[in-house]
Amino acid sequence: MDKPYQKRYGLCMETYREKLRQIALENDGYVTPALARARGVPDVELRKLAARGAVEKRERGVYRDPYYPAADGFDFLREIILTLGAGVHACGETALQVTGIGELNPKNVYLASPRRHRRKVPRTWRIRSAPADTQVKKYHGIPSQPVAEALVEVRPTVMADRWEAMVEDAYQEGFIRGKQYRELKGLVG
Repeated sequence: MDKPYQKRYGLCMETYREKLRQIALENDGYVTPALARARGVPDVELRKLAARGAVEKRERGVYRDPYYPAADGFDFLREIILTLGAGVHACGETALQVTGIGELNPKNVYLASPRRHRRKVPRTWRIRSAPADTQVKKYHGIPSQPVAEALVEVRPTVMADRWEAMVEDAYQEGFIRGKQYRELKGLVG
């Protein structure tokens, strides 16, 4: 004979699909097995729900909720960073592209990682090593190199007048402060 409390308990339990939706809501529509495991969703259930269409498999270890709207034009970058794992961040031209400073339009995606990556990556991904204690800031939810450091990094590849305009833009938009602004202006001459 059924006990009355069992029915109430069953109705209050959150399903794996609901847990994945909550994870996706908190992470710009993306779910990784590590995030799912932290919420109590086994890897097997994640794969089953992907086969049933609850989430779409995008890259190795990266799933996307098909009902979550695309936030901006940087979904590709979020997928790349989640694919490569913890500690990876955008740097150089890519970090400036995320913030909208300058019209660089890089043909490659520049990333920095504290770990070595042995897997085969597309030719357009440029991954360099970065110390584990590197300062990382989030712009639009994407871990990136601070703007002042990115500006110094791209200085040799950008024309002087264009770079000076980028420094002005960064200062006007609040990405760099007074001391950093003066130091960067000192590099112009």
